[in-house]
Amino acid sequence: MFATTDSRIEKLEKKISRIENSIQVMEDSFSSVMDVVKKLNEENSSLRKTMKYMELQKNEINRIKEEKKQEESVIIPIKNRIKENIEFVQQVAAEGLSGNGEGLKLKIPKNITEEDLLSSLSNGAIDADRIAWKFGVHRAQIDAWASKLNKQGAVVLRPSGRKMFISLKKK
Repeated sequence: MFATTDSRIEKLEKKISRIENSIQVMEDSFSSVMDVVKKLNEENSSLRKTMKYMELQKNEINRIKEEKKQEESVIIPIKNRIKENIEFVQQVAAEGLSGNGEGLKLKIPKNITEEDLLSSLSNGAIDADRIAWKFGVHRAQIDAWASKLNKQGAVVLRPSGRKMFISLKKK
């Protein structure tokens, strides 16, 4: 019934050994968990840096898109104006200069007459650029018509800086 002191000591030593082994296993597990936490923390930091970088890239892309929209709103009208100028130069090159000293011979589209130009001036002075846009012709064409009508005494030309205003001559 009563065990000897030596056997009790042996049992206690076995229990202590088992507890020490359990503690060692717990320490190993804790160490493993700490390693996993450290790695997760490093990955989290790396992901945050990547996320910040991606946000910066997204902002840069949005800025570039906005600049492109602004450029298109400026470049497209300039491009169209350059096309008009090229077409005009091609027209002049195709027709050549007239020999009678009147300057360039310009084609008047069949559906537009000088009367159309005069009727558009009935409301007062109009900018030559606006008339050109209205009739769908080059500004130089309007200048030529206006010059011809001015020589005939039908209109008055008033230059104002880069613009030319055309109005009917008062009788």
